[in-house]
Amino acid sequence: MRSGRVLVVAVAALALAACSTDGSPSGTASSPSPSPSSTSASASPTPTSESPAPTPTSASPSTTPGVTVLTFSLEDDANCVGGRLGAHNTTVEPLWEKFAKIPTSGKVVLAVPTKYTKSMAFDIQCRSWPNTGAVPVVALQYSDTQPGDVPPTNGRGQPLGDLASYCWAGTTDATAPFTVRAWLDQGDGTPLSGKVALYADPTVATVGYSRTGERWQEAPDGQMGHQDEPYC
Repeated sequence: MRSGRVLVVAVAALALAACSTDGSPSGTASSPSPSPSSTSASASPTPTSESPAPTPTSASPSTTPGVTVLTFSLEDDANCVGGRLGAHNTTVEPLWEKFAKIPTSGKVVLAVPTKYTKSMAFDIQCRSWPNTGAVPVVALQYSDTQPGDVPPTNGRGQPLGDLASYCWAGTTDATAPFTVRAWLDQGDGTPLSGKVALYADPTVATVGYSRTGERWQEAPDGQMGHQDEPYC
């Protein structure tokens, strides 16, 4: 009986050996080769950091809210180097005014409150000009001209208008350019015989006096002036 059990065990062992040699899988599974889908995805490119936004520059006077930059080009005899150009508004309390020295270039820049440009007037004080007994004021418009017109003059550059206004209509723009010319007459050498006519070229729009509404006043020989303030 015991020998029969040994025979059965031996037969079982031979069967197992045959299975391990005929190409059938053994009890130890081989590692499967990785399929394409099993490979890890390549890392996506690291996004580059955004370029820093440019640092904004400080606002120039021409972009300052509520401020208008006036640029005066003083031509020919109007360019009184060392003289003083003034901007005035006499319709506000207290009256407002600002001055600038005239450089060699004849280019004068003034930053003024935009709300004060309406009824603003401009004058020039110059020691080398003839003494007329008044401070010359820039005639912005003669009665026979429209804004943008070239004011009529004679061959010597003297404006021919007899009525004029120096009270500016004003602007809401950030900048405003003016070209100013002058006609000078030294006179006969006697006190107050000289003449000075300052005028805008091209013509600039004007308004009437704030108190009376009258727009034009006499401009003898094209001249306008004041002895106190250029009231509008």
